Amino acid sequence: MRENIPSTASEQEHPVIRRWGWAVLLIGALLFATQRYILFSVLVSLSAARSEAAAQTLAFLYGNPPYSIFDVLLGFQIPDEGIVFLLQPHNMLLGIAQALHYGINLALAFAPFWLLEKLKAETNSRAFLCLGRSALLVLGLLCLTIAGITCINFTGASWRQGSSTPPSDSQEYVRFTDSQFGVEFEHPATMIPQVTRDSRVEAGAILSSITARFVDRREVTTILFQAVDDPTLASSPGWYPPSEIQLRIFAASDLGSLSLDHTPDNTSAIEGALDAASVDSVAGFPALTYRVFLNDSELGYIYVRGAIIVTPARTYALMAIGGLSAESSIHEPLVPERVDDIWSHLLATIALER
Repeated sequence: MRENIPSTASEQEHPVIRRWGWAVLLIGALLFATQRYILFSVLVSLSAARSEAAAQTLAFLYGNPPYSIFDVLLGFQIPDEGIVFLLQPHNMLLGIAQALHYGINLALAFAPFWLLEKLKAETNSRAFLCLGRSALLVLGLLCLTIAGITCINFTGASWRQGSSTPPSDSQEYVRFTDSQFGVEFEHPATMIPQVTRDSRVEAGAILSSITARFVDRREVTTILFQAVDDPTLASSPGWYPPSEIQLRIFAASDLGSLSLDHTPDNTSAIEGALDAASVDSVAGFPALTYRVFLNDSELGYIYVRGAIIVTPARTYALMAIGGLSAESSIHEPLVPERVDDIWSHLLATIALER
């Protein structure tokens, strides 16, 4: 009669799951987090070396800086837009990739426990069982130690901001160069470049552009650069040299592209900044330079130094942005002098094609 009695759910469970399920889940999660941190460190280094593929992979897997512990180690964070935001194609694809990654680590964590149970069943050796458990305990402690060290190192890099002064007196700079749009300038070595290009045909002419965003992985500072090559506009009467009104219109358009709060304070600040802007020469071409304090939807209170530069062939927009908000849980606020230092170096090193 015993053979006809259906087995219970617990009897149908694999002995590894029944006895070691919690350990498999824990070790799988630790392996997942450790591997993500190692990959993050490699991608950050390659991105700083101006690898576009590494920068795009970094943006896909980890999002945009500033990075939190959950972004780096677990790759999951409920956005401000809500749960529905997670259903976007990019997030669905990212979720599938993370699920596969975690599944592989579960298999790796499952394997030694499965081997232990198999050997236990075949040998029934208490000595070997104790040895196996000791080895697994050492492995678990090793994973915990590695994960703890990486967390400490990352939080030290993220929260060690004291950004009221520059990170060091000998700030290292690296050169960004793009031959297609004829530009080069130096930016802080801690900034990760993210470059996108666009090209389309309008009125029989090819309109192309490049947008480069340089984000610091240690503090809330950003450099935005954009170049637009529009042959139709560049060949229009009175294009070059541009009038002050033309420069102000271009500058207003650039500021409008930021993720600003639509408030009277921002509108008034932009109008005041454009009125106080000065017509200068940047890299030997006519330019309008300005400075303004604004409220940004993503970064909070920000300080912007910017310029619109016009050459006979195209327009260039350049901004240095610093987050001054004390509300960030990741970074301490900057002081405007930090942005001014970056801006001064940009203007001193930028070169445009003649």
